[in-house]
Amino acid sequence: IVRWPGVTATGSVSDALVSQIDIMATLANMLQFELPDDAAADSFDLTPILSGEQESVRTSLVHNTYAKSYAIRDGEWLLVDAQDGYVSRRDKAWEAKHGYKPDDGQPVELYNLAEDIGQRHNVAQEHPERVAKMQALLQSIQDQGFSAPRLSQR
Repeated sequence: IVRWPGVTATGSVSDALVSQIDIMATLANMLQFELPDDAAADSFDLTPILSGEQESVRTSLVHNTYAKSYAIRDGEWLLVDAQDGYVSRRDKAWEAKHGYKPDDGQPVELYNLAEDIGQRHNVAQEHPERVAKMQALLQSIQDQGFSAPRLSQR
């Protein structure tokens, strides 16, 4: 059990979408420190989850693994807005051993993580409306320059 004023974490499992970037806003809140506007632009405060007040604080999360290549998680869906998400070389022998198909050459990758947590089946062609929706959400967050709710309130 972890205890902090107003927060008791019991070690229970949560399905909440969180990221390591959320640590900054969470610790800032716990320490009663106001983050400047130019810091932690995508960090969400997790104390409502830790205290049991809310089950989740975010529904989407932008990933930026390398320059100009982005992915976005929105609920159970993951869109890699690039031909693939690889930064380093592929290990084709490992992929074959674990049932991963060769890259399908599509311009984007879309996965339903509720059905395919291993991201083995790119379903972008079957769900063009989902791809468009997620690309629009990603573009909206990029245009805004942040996703942290504390910055929306200023």
